[in-house]
Amino acid sequence: GEFSESASRPRKPCNCTKSLCLKLYCDCFANGEFCNNCNCTNCYNNLEHENERQKAIKACLDRNPEAFKPKIGKGKEGESDRRHSKGCNCKRSGCLKNYCECYEAKIMCSSICKCIGCKNFEESPERKTLMHLAD
Repeated sequence: GEFSESASRPRKPCNCTKSLCLKLYCDCFANGEFCNNCNCTNCYNNLEHENERQKAIKACLDRNPEAFKPKIGKGKEGESDRRHSKGCNCKRSGCLKNYCECYEAKIMCSSICKCIGCKNFEESPERKTLMHLAD
């Protein structure tokens, strides 16, 4: 079957080229997982480079102790509403691309976001068009 390789949730492969997959914008690294069947180049996010990987993890945690906590927090008890614990900082994507963490999680941007030119909000015509195309 399709799920035989790993019982965990399927994850998008990363496409990192210069970060060695040791920066938080590598989703695999940020999720505390090794790269697996990714499209990355010069990957250090694996057992063969465990020393470098541990150093990188420590460096991230020194800068931000919350670095590897899940970014998408649950709403209050009983709310299905998932919210971003930090918000996004998009500048050019209009928050309508998957590198906007809010958009990728299928949630609207909120007041904690620091995005510029955001189009990821309820009444946004661009967002409606995209959602319509996605159906």
